[in-house]
Amino acid sequence: MGTKTLFQSGALGAGAALWVIPEVHHCRWAQKIDWYLNLQLIRSEHHKRLTPNNELIRIVLDNDWQWEDIATPDDAPLLVASQKHLPCQQVIRIPLKKSMLEWTESIIKIWDQLERPTLRVFLADSQRNEEFLSSWSTLYQGPMEVTLVPPLDSPEAK
Repeated sequence: MGTKTLFQSGALGAGAALWVIPEVHHCRWAQKIDWYLNLQLIRSEHHKRLTPNNELIRIVLDNDWQWEDIATPDDAPLLVASQKHLPCQQVIRIPLKKSMLEWTESIIKIWDQLERPTLRVFLADSQRNEEFLSSWSTLYQGPMEVTLVPPLDSPEAK
């Protein structure tokens, strides 16, 4: 697996089409990225879905119309088009899981669904490169270029 570690000076530069970040409150890099995205990520974490008006529901039911309530779970990934704000096509927030292995599995699944664009992963403040690389090699055996950005305060980021 071809991996590259970016340091503070190059982390927000060009080089990958898809940037993966954890939640803003778990990653100082995500806070910086969110600033360039006009705080879309943090605002989405506080967004509450509106419930349909009772009158509307009554009309739908009275007329035997189809009603499909499409709700997304609170921990659903959020994909943001970012080409006008950052040197990448998309930023995706993938909430952290109980383990690095589960979080990495979520990244791989979404990366596959997006047809495997070039990838940059910003690690949460509590994560380390070795953990991610170990999880990735356990779950994915194919060739791949991934760029890792360690947490801002880690020795790896200096």
